Amino acid sequence: MTKYVLLALTSPKQGEEESYNAWYNDVHIPEILTVPGISSARRFKTRIVNAPGGAQWQYAAVYEVETDDLRATLKALGEVASPPIAAFDQSASATIIAEEIFALGEAD
Repeated sequence: MTKYVLLALTSPKQGEEESYNAWYNDVHIPEILTVPGISSARRFKTRIVNAPGGAQWQYAAVYEVETDDLRATLKALGEVASPPIAAFDQSASATIIAEEIFALGEAD
């Protein structure tokens, strides 16, 4: 199976950080982890963002994906994920899906 990471770079709307984080941790991630092929989810608070001309995302989520059919996995993801809450600033978000091409580490 091919391994991928899905990176979600996001920010809450101003003054909505608490409800955004509660929704992300308690609703959004549990929904995503029901999708076959998505094996883990981690969230991070950004400290340095170097994206010239881009958004200054406050959060990054990293999802590990292992599948032979990325399109089917992404379709299933779209079917289980509920719409973002109002606290989620969709205008300041980005998604990156990257295919693993090399790995070296503890598990290798």
